[in-house]
Amino acid sequence: MPLLSIHSVTENVTVALWRVTETLEDFQALFPRFPFAKEEVETHHPCGARLLERYAVHALFRAVTNREEIITHLPSGKPVVSKGHISVTHTKGYAAVIYSPSLEVAIDIEHISDRINRVADRFLREDERLSGTLPRLVAWCAKETAFKYYSSDNLLFSDMRVDSFKLMDGCCQVENLERGCSLPVRFHITEDFVLAYGYQR
Repeated sequence: MPLLSIHSVTENVTVALWRVTETLEDFQALFPRFPFAKEEVETHHPCGARLLERYAVHALFRAVTNREEIITHLPSGKPVVSKGHISVTHTKGYAAVIYSPSLEVAIDIEHISDRINRVADRFLREDERLSGTLPRLVAWCAKETAFKYYSSDNLLFSDMRVDSFKLMDGCCQVENLERGCSLPVRFHITEDFVLAYGYQR
């Protein structure tokens, strides 16, 4: 079970990370009562990769809360659990969860790739002067985090502005220009991925 970390950011916010190396059979043994496996293998994800990520998210939720339940989703895509607030994300070989019993939370993870430079014009505003793969990946993750946090706003990339930041700081501010407010987003960079998450008291 490659649970990489469980980090208590505050007494009310927990971030957990999983490296997905299990087979479908491994996860089915962990969650024998979960009903979604057969349906998803046969319909939505015949290759199984997304199903493994979904299992990893549920394994993280259980590790963080000691509860076993199926995470459902609103029509907007926002994940929902019976108690508390959760946000989930996954990228190549990794899954991550942020959970709080009382606060709205959001999280995003992205595999490090220079592909981000080819799509920079799609998500960066003219007044966001960012160059280089890592700063742009941080901005992407930060905006995805803010989009999830303000899920009811249906924000466009142009509705959000990432204020100037330094990679060494591990934190940036994302402005919601529709509401006229900002979300502090913390980020962590490894050799494989950028992880970002946000919450407010």
